[in-house]
Amino acid sequence: MIHMNKVAFGYKKNAQLFSNLDFDIGEPGIYGLLGKNGAGKTTMLKLAAGLLFPHGGNISLFGRQAAIRHPEALNKLSFIPEEIAVPGLSLDAYSAIVGGFYPDFSFQDLKRFAEELEIERGESMRRMSLGQKKKCLLAVALASNTEAVIMDEPTNGLDIPSKQKFRQLLAEQADAHRSFIISTHQVRDVQNIIDPVIILDNGEVVFQGDMGTISEGLAMAWYEEKHLPEQALSWQPAVGGVTALVPRDIAPDGSDDIDLELFFQAVTANAGLVRSNIEGRS
Repeated sequence: MIHMNKVAFGYKKNAQLFSNLDFDIGEPGIYGLLGKNGAGKTTMLKLAAGLLFPHGGNISLFGRQAAIRHPEALNKLSFIPEEIAVPGLSLDAYSAIVGGFYPDFSFQDLKRFAEELEIERGESMRRMSLGQKKKCLLAVALASNTEAVIMDEPTNGLDIPSKQKFRQLLAEQADAHRSFIISTHQVRDVQNIIDPVIILDNGEVVFQGDMGTISEGLAMAWYEEKHLPEQALSWQPAVGGVTALVPRDIAPDGSDDIDLELFFQAVTANAGLVRSNIEGRS
């Protein structure tokens, strides 16, 4: 679906954000893209969608050069940016225009998604709150029935019930023919639905893997702070002690529910050590 090989890109002439970026998404799933501020998550997604052009290397989208923006590739992709600008149209009027670009767009699906997300389809989107605008774009992306949906910080602006509905809809829509790529800092908003996980750091993908493989080599365990093992990869305060991410070998009865924030901290601190613990058990 998306393949990047030795991609180079930078916004400034003598400052490269990426110099040798490799990235690959082939199998369907709900991918979580994590990274620090400024790591280049949004840039990487825009490069994949053909919204930015690489200075070197190769990017293919559904078998075609992403930079060419071929209609047969773009009609398989929906993109929801973090910073959104919507026209002064109702959701129905907007969809009547946008839907023509997608062969499998379903107005029946749009109506259902709008109802579930509690969107007023006749109201001007420009007068809506940020959260309502995000929900409009989500409804359109889902109704487009594209093979891939890219979302950049999709839960920003959503209230708690809307975040719950967002997770429910994605879980329902994910199947063997559809992929979602979610870039986010709000890890806990998507903790229970993303799999695999991709971590971008220092201009490269330092980790990409599924949660099942991660939990084969790592586990979550609680310790009194004074008894925290030196092999702990990352930890955070908990009631009466600390919750830690540790190698599975030292916590055979530990939880398989990996805390993604702690996992992210561990990978960005020492990706090689994390991979060695996972690969040693997989």
